[in-house]
Amino acid sequence: MKRLTVFWVSLVAIVMGFTACNNDADEPDNGSRFAFDADNRCYLPGVKTITYDEFLKYAAGNGWDHVSTYEINKDGSVKETEYYTGMDGVVPSDYYFVEDRLAYRYVSLPEGVGFEEIPYIYHEDGNRLGWNDRLDDSFFTQFQILTISENEFKAVEYLAYRAGENGGHIYGLATYAKMDEKQREGFLDGYRDYMSIHAVEPMVLAYSVEKGVLEIRILNFTVDCGAESVEYEFKHLDNGKVQVNVVEVGENSADCFDIVDLKFTVPDVKVGETYTFDIYRKYLAGGHLAPYFEGVSIRVTEGGSGIIPRE
Repeated sequence: MKRLTVFWVSLVAIVMGFTACNNDADEPDNGSRFAFDADNRCYLPGVKTITYDEFLKYAAGNGWDHVSTYEINKDGSVKETEYYTGMDGVVPSDYYFVEDRLAYRYVSLPEGVGFEEIPYIYHEDGNRLGWNDRLDDSFFTQFQILTISENEFKAVEYLAYRAGENGGHIYGLATYAKMDEKQREGFLDGYRDYMSIHAVEPMVLAYSVEKGVLEIRILNFTVDCGAESVEYEFKHLDNGKVQVNVVEVGENSADCFDIVDLKFTVPDVKVGETYTFDIYRKYLAGGHLAPYFEGVSIRVTEGGSGIIPRE
């Protein structure tokens, strides 16, 4: 089993329709300003809309250096102690946004520090920015952008998942400052060097049909290090569409992933029929779904087989 030393933050979108509070986002204070939905997901109600063009005007092509993060309490107030104070070996992330919906992130890992490359999408409804290649009410929002300017941005940021009786999603009020040219070039040089050394083999889907049984294998699939097992949920939809949820079972580690090969058989398929598969991963943290393969067409023919790379 190979270990992928890149920390992926789980992603679930903000659901609207919560109680209102003070909307002033410029100067954080300890008043009850933020809100949580029924699933304990935090956001600032009534935030002024920042269009995607406005976001790109300031964010694209620039690096953003972490300044501060203060945890948001469940009552909507903000803690006075900086979130990362006393966290030995843990550093906050820095970011670089590419205009074509791609972001680079500098992350803290148990083994040290590293970089990752993540596709993002921006929704003007609530100024929500998420790491997945889709973002709707079943997916996670990494940032709710509160303000952005030439030199800094402030956001409600998802930080981690805290286990235990009083645990749950942790959010913070974060401030990031625009990197100067020297910082920016240093960030990009570090990213290029790291990615050239830590390249990960692409995920591949392979299938075969024997005695009418369709078997699917997914090579180089990432699962949480805390996952004790993987289970599968199958949903046969209209027009030959099949949704497969790869469900992790165990305790969320929130720090690393393993690279594994998965194998499962698909129930209720008929030889001679063509099926279109959407395959999702169900994260331990938050229990949300993230797409891994979409629109994979397989015709079930006896003795048939194929290999499909994940784009």
